[in-house]
Amino acid sequence: MDRARERLTAPVRVERAWPAVLAAAFFAVAALGFATAAILAPPVKLSPASKTSVR
Repeated sequence: MDRARERLTAPVRVERAWPAVLAAAFFAVAALGFATAAILAPPVKLSPASKTSVR
């Protein structure tokens, strides 16, 4: 009877945390990269359209 009960119970699936940790690490590195690019990028100088000869 014990063997039958063991076979009837659903196997317990252990969830792995590595995929979530790797995804979080990837997005953290991507966010740092974008922040660095935003800080190091030269400022944008826009001239008003009325001062340019755009028609």
